[in-house]
Amino acid sequence: MKKTNVCSRCGKGPKVNRSWCRECLRIYDQEYRKRNAKRLKIYRNKYQLTVYKEKKSVYDKKHKAQNKEHYREKSKQWSRQLRLDILSHYGGKCVCCGETRTEFLAMDHINGGGNIHRKSITTTIYRWLKANNYPDTFQILCHNCNASKSFYGYCPHQKEKENVN
Repeated sequence: MKKTNVCSRCGKGPKVNRSWCRECLRIYDQEYRKRNAKRLKIYRNKYQLTVYKEKKSVYDKKHKAQNKEHYREKSKQWSRQLRLDILSHYGGKCVCCGETRTEFLAMDHINGGGNIHRKSITTTIYRWLKANNYPDTFQILCHNCNASKSFYGYCPHQKEKENVN
């Protein structure tokens, strides 16, 4: 009489599927993966690039919709931190008057042309600056100095400094 709960491959242990024990299944799986590594890699890549990506996209959209406030707050925090990092890299103060309160500081194109440049890039100026390794054609000005430079071509602080000298 045949034993019914024994592995048909090794003759030991209890069966976990129709005929093999857990150890025989593990060994078979390892051998199968070695023999078919290239084919499995192609299948995995195809699955991850199509089906998995689509499922993940649907999940992400649903999750973001359910947690809109959380994502909005995280985005604000990230943007604020990026702005602080950029301002810190460029010195953290207005080069004209020395203003240090970050609420009053702005990035300025030293040679002008900021409007044209802003229209040509597809992201924020802060992301662009970081992605382009902080070019030296920019400086920090407070909003007053920046507006004055834009409207009049000079900053009143510079005029005052020239008159004192």
